[in-house]
Amino acid sequence: MHHDTSLIQFSSDQDTRLYATKYKDLKTPLIVTFAIFLVASICYCIITPSMNRAQLGFNVLSAIGQAGPLTLLVALIQFTAPHAFLSTATGLGFSARAIGGAFGSAVLEAIINSKLASTYSTQVSKAAVNAGLEFSQLPSLLEALSTGAGFDGVDGLTPDILSAAINASEWAYTHAYRLAWASIVPFIVVALVCMTCLKGVKDLMTEKVEATVEHVVVAEKSAA
Repeated sequence: MHHDTSLIQFSSDQDTRLYATKYKDLKTPLIVTFAIFLVASICYCIITPSMNRAQLGFNVLSAIGQAGPLTLLVALIQFTAPHAFLSTATGLGFSARAIGGAFGSAVLEAIINSKLASTYSTQVSKAAVNAGLEFSQLPSLLEALSTGAGFDGVDGLTPDILSAAINASEWAYTHAYRLAWASIVPFIVVALVCMTCLKGVKDLMTEKVEATVEHVVVAEKSAA
């Protein structure tokens, strides 16, 4: 699924680039893709364990939503940055994207792990005990769930108890991921508002090279 999502994102990247180049419009695809990513994030905020197929669609929406920002924001920075600071602005843009991705992933992982640490054992234990499992067998059950093996060593474990424990485990992860995705929504809204307030850069999208990689001596002499 990861490779499929990457392919969809690559395809969306190409589509946004083609549209932006043909119509000389960066604002519209950025607004549309940010809006799609907002929808995908909201969908993840309400996800349930039974959404096995729906989450595949959420992944597709997420990939499309990230296509615009990943490709067009750097171009937007280059069009709007002062000519004297073009290379600096471009470098800062790429650096901010990389650092933001790494920092954001670490924060999301911390949110998920913190939520699981405070709720997982309690919820699974409660569900198992309510289904009839003895308290003394809870450590063995939790270890078996974490490793995916060793269920035969849990005395008194029945299919109903195991089903209740697995259901509680899935809901614990669901609430953790909901919380993580909910933390993303405010940032997407801020980005969407910023994109809406942008001015068009159509007049800047020309064949003119604003800053060459190296000095063109011949051109400078001929111009003189």
